[in-house]
Amino acid sequence: MISVREETTIGAPPGLAMATYLNFALWPDIFPTIRAVSLLERGDGGTRVLVQHVEGPVINVLRPLSATQVELCEWKRRYFGSLSAASTPPKAERQDMASRRASN
Repeated sequence: MISVREETTIGAPPGLAMATYLNFALWPDIFPTIRAVSLLERGDGGTRVLVQHVEGPVINVLRPLSATQVELCEWKRRYFGSLSAASTPPKAERQDMASRRASN
């Protein structure tokens, strides 16, 4: 089984980055290979959407795991993809928070 890991840093506040990612209606404006997205269903198992990619339609399932982490699964013709997105403060802010905790 082939596995790939990719990381990207987004210069935005964590809450804004997570809210934008979860707003699938914005995906065609953000991702150049997506033409449209429509809601199929919302439920305990997540939000199922139909994504109209340049290569054809794909079903995605978004599952918020916490306030700062979301999982996305998609079924394409040639593979199944799973993406976990985490929203964390910048490194300097995390170090500052850790320093404050250590001094208490």
